Amino acid sequence: MPNQYSQSRANRLKAIENGEKKYNSETSCKKCGSYERYVSSSNCAPCTIKSGLEKLNNEELMKPYRTKEKTKKRLDKWREQNPEKYQEQYKNDESKLKCREYYKNNKPDVKNSYLKRVYNITLEDYITLSESQNNKCKICNQICPTGKDLAVDHNHQTGKVRGLLCKNCNIGLGMFFDNLDFLESAVLYLKCSNGEKL
Repeated sequence: MPNQYSQSRANRLKAIENGEKKYNSETSCKKCGSYERYVSSSNCAPCTIKSGLEKLNNEELMKPYRTKEKTKKRLDKWREQNPEKYQEQYKNDESKLKCREYYKNNKPDVKNSYLKRVYNITLEDYITLSESQNNKCKICNQICPTGKDLAVDHNHQTGKVRGLLCKNCNIGLGMFFDNLDFLESAVLYLKCSNGEKL
């Protein structure tokens, strides 16, 4: 009569044969008591999931893996390997509606998460900065013509936030690549065009 270990091994081999990712062991996990194991490692499935989620929710631990460049590289790779799934995302009206509904009901949380991920500031930091600028662009001192929130401007070398700008000023700086020589040349050009003596 087979013992519990040989029976567990038989269950695992059968699960592999059937293309399944999990199988039921004859021995329970010492931590949670579950019998469910992964065929790839024989580790307890619930404990593995719990441990993985704890790591994913640990911002300090995941910080090196969640840089803007790495996230873009990972997304580009996934899109290249899964063109049909990528296109399906934009054809699935139900998925779009769910995303819009979630955003509509969780705007503060979504924005806070975005600000922390991209600029390393909180929504509270953004509001404080906006109020210090009277909710106007730091360059033109005007409310954003689009009617939307001011854009966060940051130093692309250091990542440090410099201020909040309207859409036009933010795009303008970007077109000049934040290059002071280009911006000074543009000022001189405009002055000369207006007939000012230099």
